[in-house]
Amino acid sequence: MFKTLLYFCLLMALAGCGPVSQPVWNHDSRSFFYTQTDGAILQYDVEKRATRTMLPAGEPRPRRIALGTSVPKVSFAQVAFGDRAQAAQVGVNSLLDGQRAWSKLEVWGDTNARRELAGTACYHSPKGNRILIWSQQLKPVPELITSATPFGVFFVYDAHSNELVQLKTTPPAMPLLQMINVSPFLPDGSGYLGLKLTDDEPLLVTVTWDGWETPLELTSELRAAIRTLAGEISERRTSLDVLYPLPQGAWSGKTLSFSARSGIVNLDTGTHRGTLEPLSDQQQAELDGIIQADKADFPWMTLQVARFSSGPYSLHFRQQRGKENYPARVELVDSHQQQRRRVLVEALIAEESLCHYLHPSPDGKLVLACLHDGYRQSIHVIQPDGEILVKVDAGPCIQAGGKR
Repeated sequence: MFKTLLYFCLLMALAGCGPVSQPVWNHDSRSFFYTQTDGAILQYDVEKRATRTMLPAGEPRPRRIALGTSVPKVSFAQVAFGDRAQAAQVGVNSLLDGQRAWSKLEVWGDTNARRELAGTACYHSPKGNRILIWSQQLKPVPELITSATPFGVFFVYDAHSNELVQLKTTPPAMPLLQMINVSPFLPDGSGYLGLKLTDDEPLLVTVTWDGWETPLELTSELRAAIRTLAGEISERRTSLDVLYPLPQGAWSGKTLSFSARSGIVNLDTGTHRGTLEPLSDQQQAELDGIIQADKADFPWMTLQVARFSSGPYSLHFRQQRGKENYPARVELVDSHQQQRRRVLVEALIAEESLCHYLHPSPDGKLVLACLHDGYRQSIHVIQPDGEILVKVDAGPCIQAGGKR
């Protein structure tokens, strides 16, 4: 049951796998970074309506870059898989002078063996001294995910020593954390949140860099909520409505919190406890409104909600069930009156898409919406009044892949 849940999480969390870029906002909320389908990584300045190249076009590049926490830089990784070898390399680009540097190419296995480029996602540690790399193979998801059949590989790059190593301890809880769109690093930089697979259920642990693992004790309410979710998915594996709207997680001190259908999940890495608290009256009313709106507008369902920092409106990302080409649309919704809706964008979800399609800026004044029209990828920059400030072309829809 729980491995079925993990399987579904991986299906929903294909970050880096496919032609869709996961844009990353700069800290100042004025610009963002994204990957074009030709392999180039660009920075787009919303105020200037101008771009600059972080990495030129070439072979398929990572779909999620890592933005430096204290030093103005962006980092990206390239990983290649093969039956007899793996290779990885990290690139760093300064936002001050545009200078680019690559780490040494590390190869594990036969250096002459054939390797295929894989999708990657990068995350900086809070102190900026380490980069966590999640690399996912470009192949079908196995029917059952187990520790013996890993779907991806983790690497850690240490900026001070310029060393890139495969992670040998428990892997980070990347599928879970990609679904709530947060970094797996602990806020103090001492380690990360990991996920161990067992025969009975997944075990959440905090892992320090010297290998110590401490399990999180989950309350009975939280365990029951996870079991309910896993049970529903195992019975209706293609039904997404047990998960929506996809939550945005947040680290607060040592606690990772995110809202779900059953309540607010709090994972405290200080006390090593996981708890579930009820949704507020306002949150429950909003969720009930979404459920009712989806029932009335079947077969459309809400996948994600993004809120602006001011004003009464939010954005709802919705998908039409049962369609092979994944019709989707972005709607402007009055948060207090769910029946007041206006369609802003109608397009498609890419086949190997990301689990998050709406990306609010750090100040909450703008939201990026990622879609494609069947031919080209686009990023729409949307204002709180629903007006589309600009539409950024990310290139033609192509199948990711390549050799290295």
